Amino acid sequence: NATASSWIDTTYVKLASPDDVNALTLKNEHGTFTFIKDANGEWSMKELGDQPLDKEKLTTLLNHLTSLQMEAPLSTKEKPEYKMSSPLAVVSFKAKVDDKVGDYTLTIGGKEKEEDQEYIVKASNHDWYVKVDEFFVKDFVEYTKESFIKQEPTPTPTSSQ
Repeated sequence: NATASSWIDTTYVKLASPDDVNALTLKNEHGTFTFIKDANGEWSMKELGDQPLDKEKLTTLLNHLTSLQMEAPLSTKEKPEYKMSSPLAVVSFKAKVDDKVGDYTLTIGGKEKEEDQEYIVKASNHDWYVKVDEFFVKDFVEYTKESFIKQEPTPTPTSSQ
């Protein structure tokens, strides 16, 4: 097979589990969102104030971060077409990666072509710029503050007969 994924380990960011992340900041065109885990393992989002955090949305982000897979390596040198000078999202997180606790950054640039299904990504603990399927990074790019507000279920009207 001629695809890169058939002859390389495609794991780009490797965390044992989402529990390895202790803090996360997401910056995209919709704002900056700061998530902090307390001593009991409960997450909160600074920007929500008293509004309830939709923990499922945060879990989705953590799961994508935990098992970020590349489609193909590109280069160890930044190129203008990677659009890293004006990234679509920057994810900063404190975590245990490869058995080392530290601060890491994942920068999500653009797509090489608008119709592509992959974004160009660079992790601070890697030399390589890589292509990553939009499945793993689209939420980092698109989520807004409102995305993280837990919506109460809408009551269904009951018919009185």
